[in-house]
Amino acid sequence: TITVNTNPTADASSTSTTQTCINPSISLSGTDDNSLSGDTYSWTASGPNNGGDGSFDDNSSQTPNYTPGTNDISNGHVGFTLTITNGSCSSTSSEVDVTFTPSPIADPAYSITPQTCVSSIALLGADDNGLIGDTYSWSTYLGDGSYDHPSNQNSNYTPGPTDISNGYLYVSLTITNGSCYQ
Repeated sequence: TITVNTNPTADASSTSTTQTCINPSISLSGTDDNSLSGDTYSWTASGPNNGGDGSFDDNSSQTPNYTPGTNDISNGHVGFTLTITNGSCSSTSSEVDVTFTPSPIADPAYSITPQTCVSSIALLGADDNGLIGDTYSWSTYLGDGSYDHPSNQNSNYTPGPTDISNGYLYVSLTITNGSCYQ
């Protein structure tokens, strides 16, 4: 009797979509397209700038969960490689990449519904008294994002990793006119 063993064929996927708001964990799923018994699974995570610094609940599971690390979030994505081995047969690998879209952040000048994902927030400033010669200064409290024009009446704010992790942001607009400010 001759027994012929076929090689496994790996297929990696994310049950979260490949573009997701930053959630506490990413659900992954791996299958052997040849449906062999005795498969062993091994998941790894990687990305630029030391990405793949998160953690798996069980990287040898067929369906592990992965919690993104700080570098994964700041990179905006993380790649996963599934390697399946079956006994003495050759191993095979499959990859899937998950891209993060920052979670919504509310601010006093603009309201965002919780289901909306944004990469920047448009901030609109106004002097209700309509004075001429106003100077503007946008700032954040404990925020680590950036303004495109922090000294303009209107500015765009791009959330940083801490803002995204916190899930909220406090912004402030100071308007100065001569020695008066509000």
